[in-house]
Amino acid sequence: MFLDLVGFDGRFAPMPMGFGWHPHSGIANVTVMLEEAVRYAETTGQQGVLSAGGVEWMRAGNGVWHAGAPEEGRVKAFQLSVALPPALENAANASHYVMPKDVPVEGPAGDLGEYGDAKSPIAAPPMSYLSVSLRAGERWTYHPTKGHTVAWVAVVAWAGALKQLR
Repeated sequence: MFLDLVGFDGRFAPMPMGFGWHPHSGIANVTVMLEEAVRYAETTGQQGVLSAGGVEWMRAGNGVWHAGAPEEGRVKAFQLSVALPPALENAANASHYVMPKDVPVEGPAGDLGEYGDAKSPIAAPPMSYLSVSLRAGERWTYHPTKGHTVAWVAVVAWAGALKQLR
């Protein structure tokens, strides 16, 4: 797994499709848009715009090429690259783009996977990817699904000290 906080200014994109066409295989990318929007295109024929709050799940499987470019403004997103289980490494590629209004929410958490009563429309390996937004003074506790043994936490911004993480 590799987690990246992506941030760049759309006014200074180096080419019409900013990131340029590039390949992936044997992995999946999960992109959660935090600010603004990104235009995307793939060799699968999918293309469109993913705005803040939206989620991309691109299973590269046996290979896919894609490109992306920021719309106007400062773009910020988390992108997680996930190694696929052996059975899916060479499977057909598949992509799902979930618009912000369609991302399931349980309390302060937007969800890829299952959390509480929220279930993602994306068929992904057994994992939960939560985007949690808390207001000042608000608390939230996460109880992992039985059998989950790995957790990552990435803080984008906070107005105070991170007091406790278990």
